[in-house]
Amino acid sequence: MTNARRNLLLAFASVAALSAGRQALAADAAASPPKGVTDLIVTAPRKTSTARVEQLAAPNIINVQSAEAIAKYPDFNAAESLGRMPGVSLSIDTGEGRFITIRGIDSNLDGATFGGVVLLNSFPGGTYFGGTGRAVEFDTVPVGAVDRIEVTKTGLPDHEAEGIGGSVELTPRSARAIQQPFLDLELSGGFENLRDSWAPINEQVVLGGRFGLGDNGLVIAGHGDPGAPRAGFISNPTPFSFVLTQFQHNDRRSIDDFEEAYGVDNGFTGPDKVYDSGEFRRYNYFRRRFGYSGEFDFDPNADHHYFARVNVAGYTENVNRQRLIYGNLEFDANGNPLQAAGTTCPSAAPCYYTDPNNPSGFQAPAGQVTATLRDQQETHRNTVIAVGGSDRFERFTVDYQGAYTRATYHKPFDFNWTFNNPNTFGINYDNTNSNLPKFTVVSGGNPIDPTQFTLGSLSNSHETDADEEWSGAGNVTVPVHLISDADEFKFGAKIRLRDKTVTYYSERYNISTADTLANFEGGGPYTYYDGAYPIGFRAGGDALKAFYAANVNNPAVFTLKSGSGFQTGSYYHDTENVFAGYAQFKTEYRNVGILAGVRVEGTDATYRGFGSVTDAAGDTVVSPEVNHNSYVDAFPTLQFRYEFMPNLIGRFTYSTGLSRPGFSQTIASTSVDVGSGSVSTGNPKLLPTYSNNIDASLEWYLPGSGILAAGVFDKELSNYAVTRTIDVANYPGIVGIAKESTYLNVPAYARGIEGQYVQKFFWAPEAFRNFGIDSNVTYVDSEIQLFNGVKALLPGTSRWTANASLFYEADGLELRVATEYVGKTLFTVGGSQATNNYEDKRFQVDFSSSYQINRQLKVFFDVKNLNNEPLRFFEGRYDRPLQREFYLQTFEFGVRAHFE
Repeated sequence: MTNARRNLLLAFASVAALSAGRQALAADAAASPPKGVTDLIVTAPRKTSTARVEQLAAPNIINVQSAEAIAKYPDFNAAESLGRMPGVSLSIDTGEGRFITIRGIDSNLDGATFGGVVLLNSFPGGTYFGGTGRAVEFDTVPVGAVDRIEVTKTGLPDHEAEGIGGSVELTPRSARAIQQPFLDLELSGGFENLRDSWAPINEQVVLGGRFGLGDNGLVIAGHGDPGAPRAGFISNPTPFSFVLTQFQHNDRRSIDDFEEAYGVDNGFTGPDKVYDSGEFRRYNYFRRRFGYSGEFDFDPNADHHYFARVNVAGYTENVNRQRLIYGNLEFDANGNPLQAAGTTCPSAAPCYYTDPNNPSGFQAPAGQVTATLRDQQETHRNTVIAVGGSDRFERFTVDYQGAYTRATYHKPFDFNWTFNNPNTFGINYDNTNSNLPKFTVVSGGNPIDPTQFTLGSLSNSHETDADEEWSGAGNVTVPVHLISDADEFKFGAKIRLRDKTVTYYSERYNISTADTLANFEGGGPYTYYDGAYPIGFRAGGDALKAFYAANVNNPAVFTLKSGSGFQTGSYYHDTENVFAGYAQFKTEYRNVGILAGVRVEGTDATYRGFGSVTDAAGDTVVSPEVNHNSYVDAFPTLQFRYEFMPNLIGRFTYSTGLSRPGFSQTIASTSVDVGSGSVSTGNPKLLPTYSNNIDASLEWYLPGSGILAAGVFDKELSNYAVTRTIDVANYPGIVGIAKESTYLNVPAYARGIEGQYVQKFFWAPEAFRNFGIDSNVTYVDSEIQLFNGVKALLPGTSRWTANASLFYEADGLELRVATEYVGKTLFTVGGSQATNNYEDKRFQVDFSSSYQINRQLKVFFDVKNLNNEPLRFFEGRYDRPLQREFYLQTFEFGVRAHFE
């Protein structure tokens, strides 16, 4: 049975069960009106108390983080704020949060919206866990641009079906709930410890107000979704409202990093950590994050609302990466694998040359040293434009929204300069302490003398990526009074027209010059890891770019290598159109709330790229390729909410969802090498990943916006996409069996438990009543078959994630120590378990504080990464590290002002 047919049958079963229940309850409905929270007046959408009431009243399982709660942490962007929420784990890059994982499902398979408009991916090559090009970079959204964040764990029919782990709604700033004009200002500076930099500067301006005449009863919406019910009522005589925001955050983050590549391997027995190379990396980043937004609302009366909204956010970043590379560390002077001292190496197995003065160390008699500089600039930008409204008539309500969203990545230059050292070095190294290996140069001279490095080659690349979508949605809500006065039937439709393009150019040059690194010095001499590694003088980007501009057209200096220019294998232009319709019914009777319905989505996709065929003589022919795929699926849900007491809620749900294949997985470009019999290709017929989900939770809402909650979930996944190399007979043009590297679908699952406890200690002795705790923990057990029958956790999944914050709040003073733990994660899949790459567990401690001087002014002081927790990757097992980035602490201090 196909997934669509199975889901349709489940949908019909859900509706049938609901209908049977309706007849049993109908006789008592009139005498006993519904209990619980059915209407929600959101007059303060930025408040924690409002967020908690929304979560209590919701028919499904959600978590809501208000702007008030977000501001209590030292978080710069939406990704970092999401990482504080239950079931959400944060992936960091260059010391800052970028992607998130919901319940063990990585961002490529989760959903994200901004004011109900689907957010897109700006840089497909930069996404974690395979780079499939769907993950949303939440670091492009500043926290000042949102009123609230909602994570939906069990989707409803009026939501997008996309979002297997869950979906994120970022609700934009709005002034509809205010009663008078306001101005919010924030100005802060900071200090970054690693390079002793006073670079961080943050400023934010938010202006909002109301104007116009008339006595309208204003209904305030509780959600950003276009179909969300408008259930509250406040009186306001001014029908027009607006809000304008401007945000800027600049910093100069730095990283010290040692990265190694492993050579021959002895099955983890004996001396099994021989290096192929070791890289001493010194990074400097200059990031300028920006955000601009505006919303205009018109509420002529209580029954009608219209809005227009524009949001632009992102950042421009310059990267300076200096590397000193020790290479050829696993070979002797003749290029043979190193032999163990005093022995003859068996021809069938690799041997090692051990240091006779250090049984735990190695000698590389023919080491090579190279210096490089990467000088790059890139801009990520997200734009969302939306218009819409809602109209309530006597018997029904309609709402609608049209939107355009665009995510772009632009890299105008990416210079990678290489300086060669002609000398051969004897290099002894000891990696017994794998996190701080020791290197000693015993022969060949000074490996950091800048006069010994001659400029030898350059590569430069340019990339422009654009992901854009036009969408339109409409919904009709009809009160039906079948079981109780809370009965509601809702149906609607949506269309999404998406277009995604990746265009990549690359030039590679040989350089003939006598210029050495000393001619292009950009600073030094440098050391890092507390002086453990001297890396000498490094190259300067400005001097090298000036050299490039002056000589690039001189063939005596720059020689263009073959293969430069437009990179056909990296190009694709995909179109993905989604047509959706849904129907749902919601009711409440006594202590029971039920929501049932089904969503149907049809997907029509076209994938365009270039294929290449290299014949036995080495000649390559490139030709365009176009592939097409379409499918229709149904997504039923049945959600129960039971009110044991007004503040004790139990939920049980069945829901479904999908994740469409990644753009890099369906890529139309195919590369065929006839001589080697190898084929590398995407799979345009790859099926979406589907999920059938069972969730149950118990939520006890405590005084002071507290909560004690626990839940379990089971996600059964079909058609999860994995890489595979398969044998193909009779492949066109290849004699014998072809080895085809592509993507295939396999089953998987993710199951787990969640817990959350948030409370100020009102019940404690008086000395502790101003203290409180904000904590959550998630355990996920997942499984997927990666290769050769080997099973592992899903990529991007940590078994344990947790947050715990101890806070003090009294008399205008707020103090908070926040901890965040993310367990080990499978990052990339290798050829075996021994060569899988993992992102190591991470435990970070942050501190934040503020003091309310008066009604208008608040000062604050924050410290990120108090414990200097690194970003660390390893291969196969913990003592084979691949990378560890240290950031030290970032201090920020400033003032916030609010005027009305």
